[in-house]
Amino acid sequence: MHRHLPSLAELKRAAAESLEWLWEWYWNHLDEAFKIGANATARGEDEEMGVESRMLIRDRLQAVLKTYVKERKNEVKSKSKESKAASTALSSYNLRFAPSTMTTQHLLLQLLVEEKMTLPTDKKLGSSMSGAFLIWSPFLLAACTNTPAEAAILPMSALITHMMQAMNAPPTSRAMVNPDLDPVREGLHDWILHILTSAEWTHARASAASITEDMLGRCLSEPTIWNLKLAEKLLRDADVPNLQSWRAVLDAARAEDDVAGATEVDVEGIDKAAPVGEEGALKADGTEEKISGPVRVLGMWKPKPIGWLPEGWEEDE
Repeated sequence: MHRHLPSLAELKRAAAESLEWLWEWYWNHLDEAFKIGANATARGEDEEMGVESRMLIRDRLQAVLKTYVKERKNEVKSKSKESKAASTALSSYNLRFAPSTMTTQHLLLQLLVEEKMTLPTDKKLGSSMSGAFLIWSPFLLAACTNTPAEAAILPMSALITHMMQAMNAPPTSRAMVNPDLDPVREGLHDWILHILTSAEWTHARASAASITEDMLGRCLSEPTIWNLKLAEKLLRDADVPNLQSWRAVLDAARAEDDVAGATEVDVEGIDKAAPVGEEGALKADGTEEKISGPVRVLGMWKPKPIGWLPEGWEEDE
């Protein structure tokens, strides 16, 4: 009736396709949904704003950012001591988009983070981010800093949170590079670390109390490979209260991640599993020591028809 149960490879493929579908149709839209839902004004604005209006705002934002990059590169080439590109870009932003809305802020974050404008175009794993910091830090600092006259157009916590979400986002395709070796994720990791530890951002961090501890809490409550790398470097480079307590939490998160990773074993290449309890452990002198009780072994699971009983079992009379 049920034929044969699917193989492990088929189940893995189906699970991967399901995750892709969930990401495309559900998870990828949660951030925008929550941000809009958190503010009634922004929600009403988004309902009234069509796709064409959002695209128009996005194009105008992109034009402001591209103009800033061009002017900032000219400043770097001329070795100008005083930077005016950031203040000019901020004035253009306020002139075109004041008052800043949640939708405008979200589109700005999409351009900066998701479309990788703040990352080098030729970013490779292990390559330096100093050029990206030199170009973009003045603008991001100006955007994230409150002034006596007006609030920041891009709160620092929102910027870091968006970078962290992109850094930990699930792969959108099986053909994508391994997330652990992804230069884009590494670049976002470097940006977050730069914002939270560099002297250049000291003044901005002072206006966002306990932001480093908040980010540490997020990293350790979701111990992905990049979150653990970030937490380790923050505890090494940042001024964090209760340092020893945080290190203990990091060690616990690493241990939990190691246990979880140990269960992710590729068993497709294993043809036959050793029967439970049949193999013993080796002593120091090389002799075999029998192990009592069940022994966990690795091997290929062989599908069996529904209702199949192991040899030696007898049906009830």
